[in-house]
Amino acid sequence: MKLTEIVKGIILGGVLLASAGCFNKNVNSFAPKLYLNPREAFIGVHKSEWDKKGFKLEKILKKAVEYMKEDDADMQKYKDEMYDAAEEGRGAKLAYKLIEQLKDNDYQNENLLIVSVGANHMYAVGKRIDAKHNVYFFSEIPHVDNFKEFTEEPLLYTSVYNFFNKKPFKQKINPDDPNAIIFGDDHTKDFDFIEYFPTAKELKKKGVKRIIFAQEGLKPGWCKLENITGIVKLDKQKSLFDYLKRAEKEKIKVDVVGIEYEKESVFEPIR
Repeated sequence: MKLTEIVKGIILGGVLLASAGCFNKNVNSFAPKLYLNPREAFIGVHKSEWDKKGFKLEKILKKAVEYMKEDDADMQKYKDEMYDAAEEGRGAKLAYKLIEQLKDNDYQNENLLIVSVGANHMYAVGKRIDAKHNVYFFSEIPHVDNFKEFTEEPLLYTSVYNFFNKKPFKQKINPDDPNAIIFGDDHTKDFDFIEYFPTAKELKKKGVKRIIFAQEGLKPGWCKLENITGIVKLDKQKSLFDYLKRAEKEKIKVDVVGIEYEKESVFEPIR
């Protein structure tokens, strides 16, 4: 064999290894387009859109750190509720309301868990369920063009502080564990995320037979998807419900569980 052929073989082998390892860091992931890190999900693939709207993340982070140090009593109360590192934070309470309703058979790897919460609470939920799940993240925030609600103080600074001032999210991929997608809802506009989520056929190839859909704002308890369609208009989640309906048509069972801990303004499913 000529030296040039050996060199070509080494280069080709290196390229294949790089594409399998370096460029695709989640080789064994069931959903390669979903993020394993909530920070990446928060920024999303359209960072240039942030720049166009004047969102310089480094400057915002600096302001966010300063903002979180303020001592104003009203602001502190708000921050305590929003800052999901705390056990009293909304994300933590939603996660625990979910966990207390899951049984042993819900942790089988033929189940896919999809948790729909406000994007600010993705980290808190993921952090509290990752012991028994492979956790993936998707946030609507970088994709929708309505930044008005999100960019109002103190929501912006609190959110940025949550995601960018934490230690890296520790993530493992265990093929024996079920997968979970934390869906970060924007609450202001629906985004068709179909290109980012695995299709029903792809799910079935991975052995998924059942989707457990956990929804904030929905009274605790289990029900069918058809019983909660009214919440679509309330929370602008048409694409998410369309995705679940398509899964049902492909013979994937969909079970819905409400995880709202607040007793006021809770959506009651049709029984």
